[in-house]
This record gives sequence, structure tokens and C-alpha cells, in this order.
Amino acid sequence: MAENLTPDQLADPDLTAPYADANGNGIENLTEYAVGGDQPLRLSSSLELVASLNSRATGVNVLIERSTDLVSWEVILTSTNGQAPNGTASYAETIQGDLREVLISVNAQNGRGFYRLRVLQL
Repeated sequence: MAENLTPDQLADPDLTAPYADANGNGIENLTEYAVGGDQPLRLSSSLELVASLNSRATGVNVLIERSTDLVSWEVILTSTNGQAPNGTASYAETIQGDLREVLISVNAQNGRGFYRLRVLQL
């Protein structure tokens, strides 16, 4: 982010704070740092949920959660400090440079499901 901001902008906590949104795209700076960009989750064509994780992101805990009702959430995968995720979900991963592409199997037999990615600062 620093290479895209002026010195005045870098000094502005409204732009550079972890929970600020420097580029105005609706995704917090901390989340963009943890996932290495601005696409926290996406659905592949083969009904897999794809999460990109920045393997060099330190000081963050990335949680991938599932819900059937948007009220109760279950953590299905966790990645701390850019490490390989662990949890109850079945997944495969590929690494390209600093990005981990985590492909999470979505079981259509389980019916409706909602997924979200949360980033917590450690």
C-alpha cells in the first residue's frame, strides 16, 4: 500500500489504520493485507470456495466461517501469521509466490450454506 500513497496520505490514520479502507473498495486494509489483495473469497466453477492468503502476513488470524442461518457461525479453517490453514473443512492448497490459494470443498448435500472470511489483528 505504501508505494501507492503520498507522504501526507501515509500519515493519515483514516487511510492507513488496519480497519480503514484506503482505496474505498469496501474492504478493510487489514483484510487486504491478510489475503494479498481485494478478493477475500470467491466461488470457483467447480463449487469450491477459493480463499487467497498472504503467506507473509504476520500479526493476523484469518478465519473462514460457515453458517446455515447467518446467525450462528462455525469456524471451518484458521490461518495464523500466513501459515497453512487448519480446521474441519476439506481443502487443497497451492502456493504461488507469497499467495496461498486455498480451495475449500463446498458440500452441496449439506443444503444452504453461507461463508465469510474474517481477519483479526493479533
